[in-house]
Amino acid sequence: MVIGCVLSFIWMLLLPFLAGCLFLPFFRKQKEGTRTLCLATGLVLHYCTAQVLILGGVGFGWGMRHSMQGFAAVTVLFAAAGAFVLWKCRADLPKTGFSDMKKEPCFWAGILLMIVAVLAILLWSTPDLDDAFYSGLSAIAVARDEMLKTDAYHGLMARRISKRYVVSALPVYQGGLTYLTGGLHYLIIQHNLFPLFYMPLSFSLFYQVGKGFLTDKKQGARFLLVLGLLHLFGNYYVFSPENFVMTRMWQGKALFVAIGIPYLWLITQRVLDEGKLTGWFLVACGMLACTFMGETGLYLAPVMLGCMTMAFCLMKKKVWPLLWAILCCMPEVALLALIFIRG
Repeated sequence: MVIGCVLSFIWMLLLPFLAGCLFLPFFRKQKEGTRTLCLATGLVLHYCTAQVLILGGVGFGWGMRHSMQGFAAVTVLFAAAGAFVLWKCRADLPKTGFSDMKKEPCFWAGILLMIVAVLAILLWSTPDLDDAFYSGLSAIAVARDEMLKTDAYHGLMARRISKRYVVSALPVYQGGLTYLTGGLHYLIIQHNLFPLFYMPLSFSLFYQVGKGFLTDKKQGARFLLVLGLLHLFGNYYVFSPENFVMTRMWQGKALFVAIGIPYLWLITQRVLDEGKLTGWFLVACGMLACTFMGETGLYLAPVMLGCMTMAFCLMKKKVWPLLWAILCCMPEVALLALIFIRG
């Protein structure tokens, strides 16, 4: 188990961070949040790679192991290239993060609440009925080397998977992590390591989003504290955003809320301000990664991108960002076509 957890750290944190460092030149103007954006960008690249190889593997009749072997080869290449860029741009990295917040009591209170939230999800079980589907698909991928063919509900293994799930490769990827970590159980990866690794990332991304609306440094620390309180006491409804992060971090809709939405917001806002082609590429990758997380991202991510871009175009009286945004939605259009074809 110890070896499996170490390998999980490598596949789920270290390699994604190095892959995200490929875009350090794009993030180098950031005074804070560079490491957060590198990790989130690396995850997006990993999710896009898994989405393409798993869905492509379904079309070619591959098993989960074959697709994950290709995933491992591609992501290791990404990491090697990112490590080179990191070494080359090491002088541009901020020495420490949150430098202006360290003297604020509210900042440290927010960090403490984040730690409490992570410990809560690790120490107490939070069963959810949708686990019968997500964990079931991972179990099928591991046991039968099968990808997105059989409905995992009720354990019947007899019905074909619903067409709205055929483009969301997250459960197969989680089963693939079991394969890549030498057999670490997929439930440990889902229920323990996903919250442990990605809840702090989610808090950091939302902090970066909130900081964009604030002018006073002290308000940023207070925002982090309020964010921690909301997530500790946000279990008022099974579909509340706070509940998604706290109790369902390993599921598609929850991952979309926790990482997909804030990441797409930050990258879209940046590319609308700067207009760089690299930024639009990351937006397109973010859109595909949101679809990887779940079918909810297939519909809501384009709506979010469209609303942000339309608002910017109306304010600045420009048209070209809307054209770029439409191009970034082409992966979703292709996947919708795939749903109807497979349906």
